[in-house]
Amino acid sequence: MIAPLLRDDHRETNGVPWRLAVFALNDLEAAAAKVASHVASLRMAGTPQFLAAWNLAQAGTPYTAAQRRAISAFLSRGLGRPGQPTSDDHLQGMVAEHLWHIYQTEIPPDIPVLFVSSPKFDPTAPGADGLVIFGDPARRFRVWEVKKAGSVVSSTIAKSYRQLSRRGDEYVAQLTAIAQESGDPSLATVFAQLLDWWIDGSSEATAGVAITSPASPNSCFSTMRQRLAGLSAPDAHLGLIISIPAYLEFCSRVREILWTGL
Repeated sequence: MIAPLLRDDHRETNGVPWRLAVFALNDLEAAAAKVASHVASLRMAGTPQFLAAWNLAQAGTPYTAAQRRAISAFLSRGLGRPGQPTSDDHLQGMVAEHLWHIYQTEIPPDIPVLFVSSPKFDPTAPGADGLVIFGDPARRFRVWEVKKAGSVVSSTIAKSYRQLSRRGDEYVAQLTAIAQESGDPSLATVFAQLLDWWIDGSSEATAGVAITSPASPNSCFSTMRQRLAGLSAPDAHLGLIISIPAYLEFCSRVREILWTGL
């Protein structure tokens, strides 16, 4: 994981299970480098020549002009470019989505996990922030809304409920297109049924809200079952708080490492 995981508590509020993952950034540099590498690896996965150039740049090898141009294109969304950074809000949102992805792939709450979607290039783009398909032998899915928050998380959680409630049909409809990219025939029938399951509120459809924040609340997600009442399964609602101190400082360092050599 990104840093020493002090706690990964399983909690429950008003029947909603949620997890509180508290990280200690006593080695900010190593933690930020981990997340930066994760971002670069996902964005440049299809172009190993540019990912290799990015890794070499971390050790001091300068880019060629063509490499610099290409890698700037890969990294500009959510980060901006040196001298023209994106807003702190966009930066923190982008890092939050990648932290969610690291957590899902390295400490998967839904076991066994069959598929985890990758974070979007643009954290402000419309649509669901994440999709996890899990279960064996029965297949189920969880649509995730992922956000960053300040020291108070309640209003951000409420906004996530509103988005999933009002636009959940659109989010799931867009997610079905992933089937064309996954290349896994065994998942094709699952993707084909996502929207049916979601609209019906069947036991296969579940939702999650993940918040990255400096806060470590004792209680939250208390109204999730009421706000997303269309989902019928007993475990259809799941919350996650990723707590990181000095979060803006952490995100800024992630960006600086990604920009190395540009």
